[in-house]
Amino acid sequence: RPANSMDGGLTMPVMDLGFDYLTETARFAIPRRDFYLPMDLSTLAEVEAPDHERVLRLSGGGECARITSEAIELPDGPFTLETWVKPNRIAGRQGIVCKTESSEYGIFASGGELSFVVHLGGRYVEAVAAEAQLPIGRWSHVAGVFDGSEVRLYLDGQLVASQAGSGRRTPNRLDLIVGGDIDRNNSATSTLDGDIDEVRLSKRVRYQGAEFEPARRFEADDDTVLLLHMDAVFGPYLRGGRPLDAVLERAGRLGDL
Repeated sequence: RPANSMDGGLTMPVMDLGFDYLTETARFAIPRRDFYLPMDLSTLAEVEAPDHERVLRLSGGGECARITSEAIELPDGPFTLETWVKPNRIAGRQGIVCKTESSEYGIFASGGELSFVVHLGGRYVEAVAAEAQLPIGRWSHVAGVFDGSEVRLYLDGQLVASQAGSGRRTPNRLDLIVGGDIDRNNSATSTLDGDIDEVRLSKRVRYQGAEFEPARRFEADDDTVLLLHMDAVFGPYLRGGRPLDAVLERAGRLGDL
């Protein structure tokens, strides 16, 4: 079924284990423990390519998609983060695809100014496109690349910012947010008003030099860590790509391209 407002109260199955120890003259309550039961949605039907493209539609009111940190196996070293985005408006701080909290990486469009940040060697290295604004109401390809010695930002296949930087990437256990950023409590913040399509995270450098021709639909290969096509949902789960599932939050929904 399509996701709806009821999904805002959905929780995963939990086993509540508790018991009392009884003696002839007394009763002792043993502290209760909760065990969260894993759900394996890989047994559901595979997602077929739709007759027409679909996109993740967000209104800036807290909607997003999130992927758990455990599902993202990105080793330290070079990587590429990329997506297609069409903002309706940009006011203040807005995240596009982020996993930052004094750590990790993210693509931002704060006030229309694009930036790609990576936390390396204990500090953020930022590639900020001061001269290139993210267009409103138009699809744009945005890619952030870290090659081991430099952080680069591309807009529609054009290099728009770069910053030298090296060192180990600072990890965290927070979720990756598609359509916003994450805070220290693992809550989505700085959410986007607009559409997002095609998110890919790769454990290698995909783009070099000053320009390239971005693909409209990404494909998976051995270096793909995360790939979301935004093609289908099962309840609150966004399916398709690698890993199989992201969770739609606050009634984020799919719309037609």
